[in-house]
Amino acid sequence: MADTRKLDELVAHIGNELKMLWAQLDAYQELYLVAQEKRRPLLEATAPGFFALFQVSIAESILMRICRLMDPPRSCGEENSSLQNFCSALTTDANYSSLQSTIQEAIDDWKQKGNGPYLALKAVRNKWLAHNDFAKRSELQSDQLWMPLTNNDFNVARNLASRLWVIYRQINKVFYETDIVEPTYANLKDRPSTVLKRLCDSQFLNRLVDDSPELIGQLQSFEHQQMGDDCLRKIFCNVEELPVNHQQIQDGE
Repeated sequence: MADTRKLDELVAHIGNELKMLWAQLDAYQELYLVAQEKRRPLLEATAPGFFALFQVSIAESILMRICRLMDPPRSCGEENSSLQNFCSALTTDANYSSLQSTIQEAIDDWKQKGNGPYLALKAVRNKWLAHNDFAKRSELQSDQLWMPLTNNDFNVARNLASRLWVIYRQINKVFYETDIVEPTYANLKDRPSTVLKRLCDSQFLNRLVDDSPELIGQLQSFEHQQMGDDCLRKIFCNVEELPVNHQQIQDGE
């Protein structure tokens, strides 16, 4: 007999991972895939270093989140909240046969070797993200800071994410007799594209300042009020040296 409590928890865990994955993919799509002839110059004209770093960081996080969902039922003796663990917890009940077939097909594709559809994605995860593979790192230039990631690698990951969402919908139909739609934002201001609007604001403001030099002092004063001192600070230093209000951290502010 299936452990319904465990299955319910796994569904919740997998669903939460997919919802976070949706938000990350939405941010990546808005910043780096849509209308790039306009948006890329906007990013490069405002904070190019930050947006380059953010692109690499969020891409790596997206890949790891997807791969974790495909993990085996257990790792190092501990259970994983993964699709394989969910599938192994299902019984052979006829009501679940179609669902099991769908899940098992995805798992088999993931495990496939040789010309498997996810072979490159697994290599990225195992050689670059989960571990610093010595041989792979040795292939890079000595000053190269992050792994090589092709558009094809990322597209494979996005397609797998879509496949996992379809499976998650099927799970909800079978177990809870309900369908679900893609997540959305409670507030439209939470959308990633909002940052693009603020970047447009800054570019527009810069043009006004260029035409009215007397506004420069007002702008600098406003910036200081909103963000404090803008200066270079040490990163690798003792905690005691950091100018941080520890009480705020403890209070969760």
